[in-house]
Amino acid sequence: MSSKAGSKTSTATSSKASTASGSVAHARAKAEAAKEIQGAKEDGYLTGLAYLDTSRGIGPIVEKLPYQLQEKWLTSGTRHKEQTGGRFPPFHYFCNFVSQEAKRRNDPSFMYQSCTTTATKQDQHSWKNANANKPILVNKTDVSTTQVDPNKNCPLHSNKPHPLKKCRTFRHKSLDDRKAFLREKGICFKCCSTTSHLAKDCKTNMKCSECDSTKHDAAMHPGPSPQIKDKAPPSSQENGGEEEVQPNKVEVSEAEVSATCTEVCGPGQWSRSCSKICLTKIYPKGSKDMAIKAYVILDDQRNRSLARPELFELFGVESETFSYHLRTCSGIIETSGKRVEGLQVESLDGKVHISLPPLIECPDIPNNRSEIPTPSAVQHQPHLRHIAQHIPELDSEAEILILLGRDVLRVHKVRQQVNGPHNSPFAQRLDLGWVVIGEVCLDSVHKPTVNSYKTNVLDSGRPSIFKPCPSFMHIKETPQCFNRPDKTPERMLGQTVFNRTEHDNKPAPSVEDTIFLEIMDRHVFKDDGNSWVAPLPFREPRQPLPNNKEQVVKRFSSLQRTLKRKPEMQE
Repeated sequence: MSSKAGSKTSTATSSKASTASGSVAHARAKAEAAKEIQGAKEDGYLTGLAYLDTSRGIGPIVEKLPYQLQEKWLTSGTRHKEQTGGRFPPFHYFCNFVSQEAKRRNDPSFMYQSCTTTATKQDQHSWKNANANKPILVNKTDVSTTQVDPNKNCPLHSNKPHPLKKCRTFRHKSLDDRKAFLREKGICFKCCSTTSHLAKDCKTNMKCSECDSTKHDAAMHPGPSPQIKDKAPPSSQENGGEEEVQPNKVEVSEAEVSATCTEVCGPGQWSRSCSKICLTKIYPKGSKDMAIKAYVILDDQRNRSLARPELFELFGVESETFSYHLRTCSGIIETSGKRVEGLQVESLDGKVHISLPPLIECPDIPNNRSEIPTPSAVQHQPHLRHIAQHIPELDSEAEILILLGRDVLRVHKVRQQVNGPHNSPFAQRLDLGWVVIGEVCLDSVHKPTVNSYKTNVLDSGRPSIFKPCPSFMHIKETPQCFNRPDKTPERMLGQTVFNRTEHDNKPAPSVEDTIFLEIMDRHVFKDDGNSWVAPLPFREPRQPLPNNKEQVVKRFSSLQRTLKRKPEMQE
């Protein structure tokens, strides 16, 4: 038993000694390599080695040292920084450190210090018993293996049921943020619809609706998204994961329409709703004799006041046009118009005079005259009947010419208000007169209607609230098809020039090759004697022969001299 224990102890000691010798050899190799690098650095022909004087340069080398040397370098390097006022140890300091440590570990007098004996069986047994009853605690990590299909569920909105390329929140991000998000999720940059391939392997036929490019989808179009498209009412699949409150649908048959509605709304089938519109007098400052009657819309959602082009024509305003951005329900558009200053608006009773701010020309001011409040609209409302005498009758000659925004706050201040029951219209007394807000229909049985701008789709595919220009002409040249039997009128040059064929990488025949093939087809044939016949000269058109008598005489004289010198040839 003792001999076996002794053999095991000697084996462990020799194994430990071999490990220590390997560590010493490793340190010695590191020291030699460090000296070579330091020599090259001192020669100065490798300027990039100055990077080794920093912590980032020495860090990767320190990580390859044995753990004990790493701890000693931490102590030595910290001591150097304290002595030099915070400067990191240069590379030659690191070389000296490694050389000294390698020299110490190569000293044979101290080799036995590295050969420590292994723990005895009793110590190992006691350690195992001490740790046998300790419970092992781990944290469970759930790794999801479910792949999200970005063409069905949006990864940006917690897998809401709308495709990523239709997500407006994703489109509003900058191009770099969109690329970073797709790169993080492993989604194709081209089609934005799958994680099964990358953009270089994508074979999906794409076409950007904004620039007609076939290399990316509209969701990856560079630059900001067009506001006209983005402001369109979202569908249930494109609402970015946000639920929309749908209005209650009331199904009413035509037989249920009561005659009482026609007393206020008229004989039509549409309900009537009034808004803040006042009948006023408008004139230039100091020229009250030029006053005209016009309806004014009061809209506190606008930050600037606008005027229709008819107002500029009535007062003969001449000014330079300037460009501005107009934000509407259809989005942001850039337009231009004139500007008029110095106008005044007066209430119909003449008690209030208000100077207007500069008005900007805009042809898109709403012109819905059915929203103008009238006495008949409030006479059938019991709580508003007493203000009917203060509301003027509808003036058929006055037009809606001005929209006043928040730049003239006085016209929006409410001096008196009449409410009434819930969901019933209410009235307000403003400086320019009484206004009625809300639906004044009595029985509310009309078919619902929505007032909106008409959207025109231009030839470029871009929607616009403006009418297309009638003078716009789009000319497209129709190329002639080739005189070949495999070319039909539908297959024109413009439609097939980018098609790939098996002959794309083959050299095309030159002009002379083409002429040669035509001559071979038209003039080369086999005669009755079974011989091939070709035209002479072969080139066409035939070139006229020059006068070569002088050249012929010279050649004949040369031939005579040759024959006189060579009788054998002459015979």
